[in-house]
Amino acid sequence: MATKLLDRPARIAVIDMSIDVHAPRDRVWQAFINETASWFYESEQTRTTHPSVLEPSLGGRFFIQTAGTQDENLLAMITCIKPPREIRLKGDFTIPQAFVANVTVKFQESGDATRITLTHRMAGDFDDDLPSGFDEGWLDGLQKLKRLLEG
Repeated sequence: MATKLLDRPARIAVIDMSIDVHAPRDRVWQAFINETASWFYESEQTRTTHPSVLEPSLGGRFFIQTAGTQDENLLAMITCIKPPREIRLKGDFTIPQAFVANVTVKFQESGDATRITLTHRMAGDFDDDLPSGFDEGWLDGLQKLKRLLEG
């Protein structure tokens, strides 16, 4: 075996986004935490065949299951949880290269709505299009959460 140094620098990217959901903060928090499979999915088919799970405790896992099997795909672990205000996740989100991501999600009351603010920081060896894929994925998930809560 030999050590190989890659001629490729580590990179950093940050995604910041916010969305207002017209529902009480406690309800938004509960849906984010306990109804993850209802808003964090890639397609209608994977919604049931590969449901997402968030274990709401310090050290809890954020993962995707394969229905009917014991297969699990760990995305991240909870590093901070302050119900119903904030949750932080850290993990490799299944990226096979040397990669780590920290995600902070805050829930703030804003009049008759709840503002969800998400910051996803990533560092490591990744391709140019990876950050935009996370950006699209989080935006899609938060919009699904909004639809779930607003009807």
